[in-house]
Amino acid sequence: MTRIAYLGSIGKAPVKHVPGVLKFTKDISLVSEHEMDLLLARQRLEIEKANSAAVGGPFNWQIDKYDKAIGVINNALAAVNNNDPEYIKKLSDHFHATGQPMIGGFFGKIWKGIKKVGGAVVKVATFPLRFIAKGVMEIYLPKAAYGFLYLFAAENILPDKMKAKRKKAEKFKNFVCKKIGMKEKHFMGIVRNSLTKKFGMSPESYLAKSLKAVAVKGIGAIGKAKRKKQVNNRRGSFSKITSEMVKAGSSLKIQNIQLPDGVQSGDGESIEETGSRGQSAGSALVQAGSAAARGDIIGAIIAAVSWIISKLGGKKAGVSFGKEDIPDIAADSGNAFNYGDLKNDYSRLSPFHQEQVKAVTSDLIEQGYDSNQAAGVIRQRLPFLNNNEVNEISNEVATGYEPITDEQGNQLAREIKGGAYPGITSLDDLEASGGGPKGGICKC
Repeated sequence: MTRIAYLGSIGKAPVKHVPGVLKFTKDISLVSEHEMDLLLARQRLEIEKANSAAVGGPFNWQIDKYDKAIGVINNALAAVNNNDPEYIKKLSDHFHATGQPMIGGFFGKIWKGIKKVGGAVVKVATFPLRFIAKGVMEIYLPKAAYGFLYLFAAENILPDKMKAKRKKAEKFKNFVCKKIGMKEKHFMGIVRNSLTKKFGMSPESYLAKSLKAVAVKGIGAIGKAKRKKQVNNRRGSFSKITSEMVKAGSSLKIQNIQLPDGVQSGDGESIEETGSRGQSAGSALVQAGSAAARGDIIGAIIAAVSWIISKLGGKKAGVSFGKEDIPDIAADSGNAFNYGDLKNDYSRLSPFHQEQVKAVTSDLIEQGYDSNQAAGVIRQRLPFLNNNEVNEISNEVATGYEPITDEQGNQLAREIKGGAYPGITSLDDLEASGGGPKGGICKC
């Protein structure tokens, strides 16, 4: 039977908090859902503070506000650990009274959670898989974060090729959350914090900035021809990913990998596993770290994702995530077609059926079908189309993706940067949906 032991803290100095790093300083089985909310909120503030210092200097006007906000979170964490719900309620009341209902609601949920009788609080992870959950949350999910970039934009606004990758990322997220009893908001919070740290900006800001750059490159007939070739390269054009990340402020290297006698998890806690089945936690981390050291960003992401899949039985569940699923913004900025460009009138179709047509077309383009091969599949999978429509959509499969225009790219960037969920009033909902860069705890 496989056994995973997290060594290094027993009989040694307590695990210390490292600013900007998610690190459990106690047994994960003792960490409640609401304590995890606070840990991620503090990590986010610490990362944003570091980003602010990198841009405006260590003594810019925002730093003091971040320090105060982090102090509030630390006091709230102390109250949670001391089972003092009344202090949390005072924080909630204070922020409501000062016209900050989102923050007041955030602390209000924590207050309601920890005041339950007998400490019957929801744990951050289910008991049987808590050690694997610790590895997922602390190490492997942050390393694989770039693979889930498209989750930070609403599915309905993304180009078809991005939408297909987003669905794959969504399936992976749902699998992990269900398997280890992890909250969706925590998955999204871990990924958000990792990307914010690596990019020096929120995932939404990075995605919007990159899409605007794609739009600029798409101007003109020659640019469009090059873009069409790029978005139809089914092998993926990952060579530009590293340079794009570096320009954004990150090399996405796996940081602080240390390899003394045991394998170390970034901050000194040794991870060992015994058992004959599957890749060990240690060897997976070495593989991911070595790949990052070589500048093989894709390899590092795949190594991290593979560890998660292997430990949670993802293969049996039909969960996969390969190189072709990793975001490549320039190469993914394409639509199967635009209804306005087609000869037939598809307005008779319901919105659901219209989305089905685009999804099937995207799938067939990805598989490299020609028009004749596509026609038979389309008739089977989209029986509501007539012959003229089948022929037209089959031709769209053969011609491949159409790159988004500069106008589409700029509009998409505006929608993503502005947040696609303006009605959200809860920090929990914000993290769960990836609904925009606004609404942080510190209004700096």
